[in-house]
Amino acid sequence: MQAVVQTTSPEATEEWAARVGRTCVGGEVVLLVGTLGAGKTCFVRGLARGLGHAERVVKSPTYNVMHGYAGGRLPLDHFDAYFVRDVDEFARTGLFEFLAEGHVAVIEWADRFAGAFGADVLEVRLDVVGETVRRMEFRAMGEHSRARLASLGLPTTEVGS
Repeated sequence: MQAVVQTTSPEATEEWAARVGRTCVGGEVVLLVGTLGAGKTCFVRGLARGLGHAERVVKSPTYNVMHGYAGGRLPLDHFDAYFVRDVDEFARTGLFEFLAEGHVAVIEWADRFAGAFGADVLEVRLDVVGETVRRMEFRAMGEHSRARLASLGLPTTEVGS
């Protein structure tokens, strides 16, 4: 299942991400794909807000691989795969244990490890359309992620349609 949204400001991108965060119940995996400057970290800021982390300053964990945010409605683990060498390195961060504990995981540059994060994921592809305009394509794979996407109230199509 997929849906497309176009935003005209960073604040609008964050608001859509916050809407996604408000649908989370724990254990979600959100994969972010996009070029530098496409709005991946902006999306994470909104997702964090939707999970109740409004007071937190979200920044990319590029050189740390992961930043964890506790204290919201659900814990958020923000991963950056840009410098990760292999899936085993992700395993050493505790990603899969965090998911089992009901955390929400968001992974920037997730396309570097396609298929490594399970069969039930929400992928968000961010494309630069203009200086502040972004196109977000949501692709839900798996029953749980499909339910999250459906709850956003966007017109959806089946993948491959």
